[in-house]
Amino acid sequence: MLDLNKIVLENSKTKAIKIFREQSNLGLKEAKDIIEAAYEMKRKNPNSDANVLLGAQHIGKVEHSKSEDTTPPIPWEGFTPY
Repeated sequence: MLDLNKIVLENSKTKAIKIFREQSNLGLKEAKDIIEAAYEMKRKNPNSDANVLLGAQHIGKVEHSKSEDTTPPIPWEGFTPY
């Protein structure tokens, strides 16, 4: 699972975007937006958990519910590959 806190804390912004893109398979704009939001979050409150951004974007996590619905979650709803 992706650890956005670790990526942001241990790397420059450019390197963090590159690492995040490789691990998430997102495009440049999407990865850049998430990394910039994580850096801003950490700047305002160093103790904040940047991984909440992953949940908001449905990246790196699969949430399992105990309901009867067996339809798999759509991690990138509205995503068009080309």
